[in-house]
Amino acid sequence: MRGATPYIGHRRTRTIIERTFGMLKSRFRYLRKSGGAPQDAPETACKIVATCAILQSIATRRGLHLTLDDTDSEDEEQEPP
Repeated sequence: MRGATPYIGHRRTRTIIERTFGMLKSRFRYLRKSGGAPQDAPETACKIVATCAILQSIATRRGLHLTLDDTDSEDEEQEPP
């Protein structure tokens, strides 16, 4: 049965990574605003994502979970037309 699902590990890993990026994008507005296109040089983008992951880890350890009040819905209302 090992050959029946050769990519199951790959699928699980991809799911975890996609959930992680979704969680980071929900907390850090900078990661959302790109629309998927890189805004910075690859080296800079790597540092930004790593920093966001570190900050998320610190927030989680301190019990600072994301709430509805943390979203940018208020910021969108304040943007000029």
